Amino acid sequence: MWWRARGRAAARPHLRLAPGPRRAPPPARPAHRPGPGGPADAHPRPDRRHCQRRHRPSTIRDPHAIPAPDLVERDFTAAEPDQLWVSDITQHLTDEGWAYCAVILDVYSRSRRVIGYSIAEHARTELITNALTMACQRRHPTPGRIVFHSDHGAHYTSWAFTTQLAAAGLHASMGTVGERYDNALAESFFATLQTELLDRRPWHHRHHLEQAIFEWIETWYNPRRRHSALDYHSPNDYEQAHTQAAPAA
Repeated sequence: MWWRARGRAAARPHLRLAPGPRRAPPPARPAHRPGPGGPADAHPRPDRRHCQRRHRPSTIRDPHAIPAPDLVERDFTAAEPDQLWVSDITQHLTDEGWAYCAVILDVYSRSRRVIGYSIAEHARTELITNALTMACQRRHPTPGRIVFHSDHGAHYTSWAFTTQLAAAGLHASMGTVGERYDNALAESFFATLQTELLDRRPWHHRHHLEQAIFEWIETWYNPRRRHSALDYHSPNDYEQAHTQAAPAA
């Protein structure tokens, strides 16, 4: 009872702890989440019956391809935008079969901004070349300035992709074979995608999944999703604020 607890506390004052400083709460989240999720507060928890491990496309490493050197060495930092891009490919199962997604992220201050992506029902080389085309059209990279980091998958060592990469003036970089931490930023993005979208419901049709990923990136993740590592800013807001403040500094 409450009086017994009060008596024990009075008999042992040395066990009382002084209250520590209060931490400021993070900014309030938006009341509504755009895209397929609907209101954030009403967003249901993932249905564990539909959860699945993230699968990589079953690609075979080309034994004749010469991999690019590791120019990153797990240092996923960049002082300015368009210095280091990272890329990865994932796949998710629907009732119609697999759907594949390739993304390209700008590492600038670990903002995790998606600058290029491609979604398709196949895992051919066009999946990643289309994502690179989008990234170049959006960012207009300066030749010789950007490092493009990926794994040793056949998509990234293919003639079509390496030719496109060289034409855009990007330096290819590849991590160690079988070492997941060599592309940790892209892995973290796909883990967020799986938790917040892919595992929340079963997907019957590929085009529904493709549309949902598009809306999640364009209307939620890039412009509105807040990250604690970015002082609770979205990737778009963080990059805009810091690139505008740089010339003034």
